[in-house]
Amino acid sequence: MKGKIKIPKQPEVNIGTAGHVDHGKCITYDTKILVNHVSVVAADIINKLLEYERKISINNCECFFPNVKYNLVSFDHIGISNSVGFPYLQYIDSYVYYIETECGRKIGVTYNHPLLVKDDYNRYVWLKSKYLTPKVSVGVYDDKLIFEKIDKITTRRYTGYVLDLCVPRFHNFITSDGVIAHNTTIIQALTGIWTSSHSEELRRGITIKIGYADMPIYEFSKGEKKVYWSYPEYPGFENPVLRRVISFVDCPGHESLMANMLSGAAVMDGAILVIAANEPVPRPQTKEHAMALEILGIKDVVIVQNKVDLVTKDEALKNYEQIKEFLQTTKYYADAPIVPISAIQKLNLEYLVEAIEKFIPTPKRDLTKPVRMLIIRSFNINYPGVNYKKLKGGVIGGSIIQGKLKVGDELEIVPGYLYKRGDKMYNEPLYTKVLSLSTQYLRLEEATSGGLIGIQTDLDPALTKADGMVGNVAGKPGTLPEVYNEIRLDINLFTYVVGTDEQVLVKPLIKGEPLRINIGSAVALGYITALGKDWAEIKLLRPVAAEEGWKAALARRFNGQWRLIGVGEVRS
Repeated sequence: MKGKIKIPKQPEVNIGTAGHVDHGKCITYDTKILVNHVSVVAADIINKLLEYERKISINNCECFFPNVKYNLVSFDHIGISNSVGFPYLQYIDSYVYYIETECGRKIGVTYNHPLLVKDDYNRYVWLKSKYLTPKVSVGVYDDKLIFEKIDKITTRRYTGYVLDLCVPRFHNFITSDGVIAHNTTIIQALTGIWTSSHSEELRRGITIKIGYADMPIYEFSKGEKKVYWSYPEYPGFENPVLRRVISFVDCPGHESLMANMLSGAAVMDGAILVIAANEPVPRPQTKEHAMALEILGIKDVVIVQNKVDLVTKDEALKNYEQIKEFLQTTKYYADAPIVPISAIQKLNLEYLVEAIEKFIPTPKRDLTKPVRMLIIRSFNINYPGVNYKKLKGGVIGGSIIQGKLKVGDELEIVPGYLYKRGDKMYNEPLYTKVLSLSTQYLRLEEATSGGLIGIQTDLDPALTKADGMVGNVAGKPGTLPEVYNEIRLDINLFTYVVGTDEQVLVKPLIKGEPLRINIGSAVALGYITALGKDWAEIKLLRPVAAEEGWKAALARRFNGQWRLIGVGEVRS
């Protein structure tokens, strides 16, 4: 089952991943990283972090620092980009790999840390270090992306802390030697088997982040037995039938990235909630993501019990019972299927595909309504220094939630262009034309509701670069939602703050207090200007587009983090 997955048609359904972030792809203490464009040894970062008291302990060997961030350098299809990484430490007693290229570049990594290579099909893929061999070429950045052959690989026993830097959007950082090191998300643990969305971003430039991968689902038969898989072949089975194509929406999992998770959840039709078998249940992050999915009305969820290879059978069963007990406290997920897997060992992945097929149905779409799309990504696909005569318009990405769209159609985007005059923020709708439509692998003439779509427009790329259009709504001119600078919400506060280790009661709202609000794919800060028993009027610091009845997630600052405290519903 090697080679590129063939995607035969447009995806029909969006399935999000939420919950546990799959750590463990770390660098050793003597590896050098570019921090603030200066070479820093990982040991210096590790030692400072060990003195830092405000951390989240995952277990006795792992901890995450959501209030610490480093200015890093990442690589995307255009070149290098400034990025931010959040540190994670793990104490290990294991073998690590020290990799040196023919030009003397070095990096020390744990056994499953991915590096960028070219495969037999000349595609960019992320390959775990344990599969690397001398003469394989790894990606490095030296003014441009180049590939250098590995000269030697040595293994050493390592006892101590290793460092992971979790980088939203780009999912990689560059060492001071130029080696491009990948950090980790759960969707890559899954799509490493099926397809690699992030290598496609490097190769093509037309894709959709928050994190994105398309996958077909085939059903095979052998007598009365059936199995589901993502390739059109499966050993011992025959008669492949394409059931459908899905889009994965991979959302950042850390507490500090909750706003991004909610933006991605706005286009989800169902979700995979990932819980680690080697951690107590529920972690604050698990509770917060489950609550966020419920707020947005996502009822179809498959629970993934990952990392069962790291625990004993009895420990896995105990963890399973903890998951079942936690699910009983949720509104929708008490009977959700739980699939034990090991993403690294490729264990039970076919059962996960089967659960997705059986428990996350494709919603009914109304193609007769005027087209409407929530924008969750936007970017500039022009390379630096391109001749102005060859400039291409900006790209917007997201999911069509109703109607259908053709190449050549006119689009309106709201709120659109934002600008300040004095202390007040204003907006002007943008109007553009659809120049092309793309999924991850296909160029389309017409796109319908469902799945994730990239749209090349004739917009000024300065407007779309660096996710500048995220939170907007696009659609047929004259049919889009109202734009609000001040919004009225019916409010339902939770009993307890979501996402904290201890139980903290949600205090009543106070006139004048700041809130963070997620509506659709937009996130905005605001403050309460009027307040009733079960409603509030909120002055927004930036306008948002919304319709009556849309759900809004409400968050309040707690110990330096935005934490979910309730849900609102838009009222005109």
